[in-house]
Amino acid sequence: MIDLYCERLGPGLLAEPINAASNLAFFIAAWKSWLLIKDRESIGYEGFLLVGLIITIGIGSTLFHSYATNWAKQLDIIPILLFQLCFVWFYILKVIELNYSKTAIIVIALFTASHLTRQFPHLLNGSLIYAPAFCVIITLAIVHYYQKKNNPTLLISATAIFALSLFFRTIDNAICSYLTIGSHFLWHILNGVLIYLVMKALFTNWPAQRHLS
Repeated sequence: MIDLYCERLGPGLLAEPINAASNLAFFIAAWKSWLLIKDRESIGYEGFLLVGLIITIGIGSTLFHSYATNWAKQLDIIPILLFQLCFVWFYILKVIELNYSKTAIIVIALFTASHLTRQFPHLLNGSLIYAPAFCVIITLAIVHYYQKKNNPTLLISATAIFALSLFFRTIDNAICSYLTIGSHFLWHILNGVLIYLVMKALFTNWPAQRHLS
């Protein structure tokens, strides 16, 4: 059994009921994201892939907070990383419109940085692994705003939500003696909001006609 959060006091499928139930936020984000793309003919497999990954995030996180095993942990971690990489790839190609080579360099750098930060799982209660993604979303938010994209402040709002969600993830173990359920469930809820905001920023700026960058 992997015991990482305040709410888990022992083994069992129902040992983290709030952490598990709060993953509903990811399924809501997937549904809301689907509504953004279902009538847009220019969005093809990319939209289905991202929505599918959001659903997988919700499933993986629910399994991890239910079983708390190594295999469930991998099902929690891998979809999150895949969503980050795919989102950045599509956003840079379709919205910023960099070429494939430059986009690949950025995505590889994100993957490498994410891997390196995983070598320090005890720093910031494990939240250090999300530092590369946080840096990327800040950069994209600045570009999004100064290029005057549709909904120019959307990624700025997403960055603020990300910062708040990281705060609640980081303090979870530190507040166990004050709040037995911890604050990890707020990480899930806020990340559901975060995912919807970044998806909206992507798809409301998606080019009307599909084209090669």
